[in-house]
Amino acid sequence: HVFWLDRTAGEFITSTFFRNEYPEWVENFNAHIAPQIDERATNYWFYNYSPYAEEALFHLARDAIVALKLGQRNTTDFLAVAVKLTNRIGHDYGPRSLEQLDVIYRIDRELGKFFDFLDQTVGKDYYVLSLQADHGAPNIVEYEIEQGRPAKRVTQEALKEVLSEIEKFIDTYVGPEEELPSRIARELEKYDFIAKAMTPQDLAGTGPADHVLQAYGHL
Repeated sequence: HVFWLDRTAGEFITSTFFRNEYPEWVENFNAHIAPQIDERATNYWFYNYSPYAEEALFHLARDAIVALKLGQRNTTDFLAVAVKLTNRIGHDYGPRSLEQLDVIYRIDRELGKFFDFLDQTVGKDYYVLSLQADHGAPNIVEYEIEQGRPAKRVTQEALKEVLSEIEKFIDTYVGPEEELPSRIARELEKYDFIAKAMTPQDLAGTGPADHVLQAYGHL
């Protein structure tokens, strides 16, 4: 039996192939437990950037284990719990931010409570736990500048301007058609916030490649 929990993307995740409505224990969580946790957040945006979302997530996980008797039957169950807040905070505030430090501390505390719950409910040595990371996050622009490295925030207006100029370039281009992709790439690289532009031929090529193309080829 496989179950996936994701509080920030729809609570209990399943599909209409299996059922058309949430089970009673999820409805009870949404009606009674979640509001008690959520009321500390003043709006949806704040809630999704607060530790309350993960607190609710682990509460839901405990409810799932009790209601479905996961790990307490003569079968193997798999419960996946998707913790999203570190990803959201890491991208928006940076991996070295106080916001990220606070989130990691709070999630660590929630994990400790969850492990204690598993010991008491399922029993020590009767479950296998795996913690996996998704990916890291780059430093934010302000931190890079503070460290003396070049960095710049790119606005939507700047991107629209680039696309407008490229459209003009294409409209007035009179050279060989097969050279147009590479000419567009070179035009794009004239902007200081575009380090490298690659054509479909570059990405599909098998010849010598720089480190960016090599990384792409390993995907």
